[in-house]
Amino acid sequence: MVIRGNGASSGDDESRAFYQARLALFARVLAILGLGFLVLVLVAEATVAGMDELFAEVSTRFRVLHVALIALYTGIWIFTRTGPRSRRVLEAIDVGGNLLAYAMVALTVSRPHVGLERTMALLLTELLMTRAVLVPSAASRSAALGVIAIAISVITTWAVYATSGPFDARAWAAMIDAFGWPAFSTVVATVASHTIYGLRAEVRQARRLGQYVLEAKLGEGGMGVVYRAQHALLRRPTAIKLLPPERVGAEMLARFEREVRQTARLTHPNTVQIYDYGRTPDGIFYYAMEYLPGCDLELVVNETGAMPPARVVHVVAQIASALAEAHELGLVHRDVKPANVILTTRAGEHDVAKVVDFGLVKDLARDPAGSMTHDATIRGTPLYLAPETIGTGDVAPASDLYSLGALAYFLLTGTHVFRGHNVVEICAHHLHTPPEPPSARLGAALPEGLDALVLQCLAKKPGERPASARALRASLRALRIEPWSDEDAARFWTEHGPALEDARAHRAQHAPPSSRDRSVAIDLDRRT
Repeated sequence: MVIRGNGASSGDDESRAFYQARLALFARVLAILGLGFLVLVLVAEATVAGMDELFAEVSTRFRVLHVALIALYTGIWIFTRTGPRSRRVLEAIDVGGNLLAYAMVALTVSRPHVGLERTMALLLTELLMTRAVLVPSAASRSAALGVIAIAISVITTWAVYATSGPFDARAWAAMIDAFGWPAFSTVVATVASHTIYGLRAEVRQARRLGQYVLEAKLGEGGMGVVYRAQHALLRRPTAIKLLPPERVGAEMLARFEREVRQTARLTHPNTVQIYDYGRTPDGIFYYAMEYLPGCDLELVVNETGAMPPARVVHVVAQIASALAEAHELGLVHRDVKPANVILTTRAGEHDVAKVVDFGLVKDLARDPAGSMTHDATIRGTPLYLAPETIGTGDVAPASDLYSLGALAYFLLTGTHVFRGHNVVEICAHHLHTPPEPPSARLGAALPEGLDALVLQCLAKKPGERPASARALRASLRALRIEPWSDEDAARFWTEHGPALEDARAHRAQHAPPSSRDRSVAIDLDRRT
């Protein structure tokens, strides 16, 4: 499963970015509406007889302030679109910009004219309600802006009529408009902000798992869904694996818990680290693990082709080292495959291999013979299954070495050891077909000893494979081959990193693995 992303991301930054984006949308909508209205008036004046005389009653100041309002919101839109802004700056623009707009709207009323006062009230209504719908805001802030808008509208209208003669019925009608429309919009805006803001808060809460906040889906497999997350207090990027309630059967839950416990026992730097484990009140089991920016080996080879031999030796030696620790603790991974090894960067060092997904791990301390007496099934990915797991169901460290040999073959050639139209055909090849040497498949010579070492891992009999993962690592390091350097790895990721990231995102959303690539369970008692 691929785990890729920007480790600097956080829930607060996501909220700030959303606030900025919605503020930009709000400003753009108002700028477009204002410009559209101005164009409509100009066209009407030029084409409709007598319209110019009607609009002539509207003061020049109204036209100037109308253009100024368009310029104000255009400026806010441009400012919020030209780079990240701090939360404090965005809030200042939100509140200050809107208050300035309210004042400019009020200044359009320069003399008693019921049409102008009503226009002012309707403009304030438009500003308040558009903001409530588009900009995430606490209800208290929307209410405060609304009260200020009401005060501006009422005071402006009162001042104009109080200084222009007796306060007659016309003046009172204007005062009702000046108060009524902004008051109505303030109530609606406050309720809308409360509802929308509350819904966003509920969504954020729903995305919390204890101290973790889920941010983005990274991938999905047979054992659950993986999300990028952030620890609320440590601000540490984390990968969270979830087992949804609909998948919680007794067997699946046992496997999930076994994966957590067994992986937590491992401390090797080439094994993913487990941080935490728990269950939410609504029954979702999860565990938190090390977040690994990078791509799995399957994706790397599928997108960029076979690896140079030096890189294969570098990567496989790391995997063997991780397996050596597991085997010495009595654990067999049982699902070693390219998709379960992630290439990441650690402490500035590129191409660090991390073994993940210990969901099928076998504890030989509880079942020393590795037998399947109590579980007459074999589990793993058909393309990487050792012959003995298919033939007798026996599981041992040598089974992982066979799978690792198949993984090395894939990295060297870009193809699988055996190909077939279905699982049965592939399993039959593992049992009976001698593998073609990687150099023959590749059509090019490999460094001395590498062909033989890969074929030794792929021996049909477990006793003919390397004595242990640690012995395999030693043999890899003894090969006479120019080492794969960190500079080589850095050049690769500089050239291919962006394309791999795009491919990973697309696969996570749209491309579930085929039946030949994902882990399966085969009933030994019923097979023919």
